Amino acid sequence: MLLWLNTVFASNNPCMDAPQILNVVDRPSHTDSACSMPTNKMMIESGYQYQKLGPGGGWLYNFPNSQIRFGLEKNSEIFLYVPSYNHESYFPFSGFNGSLLGVKHQFITNSKVVFTGETVVVLPDGSAAFGAQQTGIVANAILTYIYNDLFDLTLMLGAYDVSLPRYYDGIRFSSVNGNLMLSYALNGKTDMFAELYGQTHVGPMLGGGVSMDIGVMYEARSNIAIDLAVGQNLNGYIGSVERYITSGISFMF
Repeated sequence: MLLWLNTVFASNNPCMDAPQILNVVDRPSHTDSACSMPTNKMMIESGYQYQKLGPGGGWLYNFPNSQIRFGLEKNSEIFLYVPSYNHESYFPFSGFNGSLLGVKHQFITNSKVVFTGETVVVLPDGSAAFGAQQTGIVANAILTYIYNDLFDLTLMLGAYDVSLPRYYDGIRFSSVNGNLMLSYALNGKTDMFAELYGQTHVGPMLGGGVSMDIGVMYEARSNIAIDLAVGQNLNGYIGSVERYITSGISFMF
């Protein structure tokens, strides 16, 4: 998400403007930030999520939802999502999801537009019911347009080809995905957002789905951000989720 100062003071790389951590952090939206990590900087993002599952009810919680990011030269970064612990109200009850390893690069950066591409490899690890049986691939293009000092709009378009866990026979499926997020700079330390996201397939031989969420991010310190978001399914049960609430914290070093 991007939070901008008055464009009079914006640089040609608005990702570097204060509060920088809110510009760069990916949590808690489904839309990744168009900003790469600053060179030689590291970010650790973590959080807790509680989900009401549907159809049929039940619940699931997972944590720490951790992503580790490291900034490279020339507006690039590498990142790793480490496995999170999942616990749900029905069999198989618990386990760990898999790891993801990715790279991101800003291709276009100026005072009004940031255009970025990222590629993610889904590793064949995690537990039998929550990980991935086979290696998968995700590719996203992210475009942020800075309308003025209060509003910016981010569009993320992508596709993936992944497999289900071993418990579900490791069946592969593909989907095209789209995210649209509007961010509002409430003040110099707080960013609010509303997001709509969807995918053409929510699982093998299944149709598409659409969900929405709203959230807030706060710069507690120049290198610490905290967040809160709530999401609601609109159609199709993406990830089998009816609704969820998530909160987390991010540190930049």
